[in-house]
Amino acid sequence: MTLKENAITVAIAIMFTTFVLVGIDAFYPRPTYDKFCSSMNNYYSKPIPNVQGVNCTYSQSEEELKCLRDSGSPITDYDDKGCSYYKSCDYCSRDFNDANKKYSNNLFLIIAPLGALAIILGVYFPVEFIGSGFMFSGIILMFYGTVQNFDQLDKFMRVAVVFVELLLILFIAYKKVLKRDDTVKKKR
Repeated sequence: MTLKENAITVAIAIMFTTFVLVGIDAFYPRPTYDKFCSSMNNYYSKPIPNVQGVNCTYSQSEEELKCLRDSGSPITDYDDKGCSYYKSCDYCSRDFNDANKKYSNNLFLIIAPLGALAIILGVYFPVEFIGSGFMFSGIILMFYGTVQNFDQLDKFMRVAVVFVELLLILFIAYKKVLKRDDTVKKKR
């Protein structure tokens, strides 16, 4: 391939990848923390009283223990003596983490097929340097989708996903590189 064709290959890989990721972000934005959790200033309804000589003992209530077991954040307040007490439970961080996990899973389910489709399009595209651009973009998309969701997968799913992606790369190697080498040998 010529230098111009290589430049176009790289440009297609970068621009198609960017197009897919920007498009996903436009139509399926990532959850943001502030949509789930308000400012931390709401945790204390009044300032800590400055009372000298008061000895406070604190023990966790059943409600507070349940809050912690359910991945909540206990909210405490202070009485007139300056002693803290359990007020309520805030589940915003847990809800945000759940939404983020769901988003990561869905993002993978969107990006991985688009990456695979780009690779297959690249393999069968009649102009080699344009097809190579789509193949590189597909590889980048699949890698990005896998990395975004890797911590959400259990260890067996990680192996399965990486194995399927490896098979796809071997498919590219077979279709593009080995077939081309066989064609060149036959022409000699």
